Amino acid sequence: MDTATEIPTIGEVLLNEFLNPLSISATLLSKEIGVDVALIQDILLDKRKLSPDIALRLSILFEKPDNYFISIQNDIDIKNLRIKKAKELSQIKPLAKRTFSFSLS
Repeated sequence: MDTATEIPTIGEVLLNEFLNPLSISATLLSKEIGVDVALIQDILLDKRKLSPDIALRLSILFEKPDNYFISIQNDIDIKNLRIKKAKELSQIKPLAKRTFSFSLS
């Protein structure tokens, strides 16, 4: 993976793809989905990840599939983990690339 590529946070995705284009503030978003504005601000500032509850609320509001936002959060987490644990993960060898010898005795 190219570590020079910046991985966006879920807050950046929300701001750039949904809130800014629709002129929706954190306050309005929090009211629309029935949560505290501080929670939304924490997500936008990358102080908190999306929970399944918030992800589902966002999916309903923006008329996306139920798993839409949680899938984005998971993709971000996995990409960051691949970078963070690159050395450790490189030690794992896929089974398909190994040769096994079996004994029937």
